[in-house]
Amino acid sequence: MAVCICVGRGGVCNAGGLPVTKNNPKPAKMAEDTRTLLRTGGSICMVGLLCAVLILTSFGGMSIHGPVTNLGWLALIVFIMCMPFGLMLLALGVAKWIRGIKHPDEMN
Repeated sequence: MAVCICVGRGGVCNAGGLPVTKNNPKPAKMAEDTRTLLRTGGSICMVGLLCAVLILTSFGGMSIHGPVTNLGWLALIVFIMCMPFGLMLLALGVAKWIRGIKHPDEMN
């Protein structure tokens, strides 16, 4: 192992481009479909949460019978549709991500 001390930078650097450690593993790359699942699931969940916040703050709030305004009812419908589907996509993306970390050689 070859290491040189760089005077001007104040740190340890490689000597001649040699690796500092003997085993230099490559960082695990996430598959493109896994990234797409996580991004899509996260954005759908964010839209659902935004609708829930808008119901409570801007669209008249909630009464015992549901939202007060028509926009509140529309936002409630979007919230009810977005949350299960977005969470399902997020769960699938996280499962694929964990599998890719544990078995990097099986990823295409």
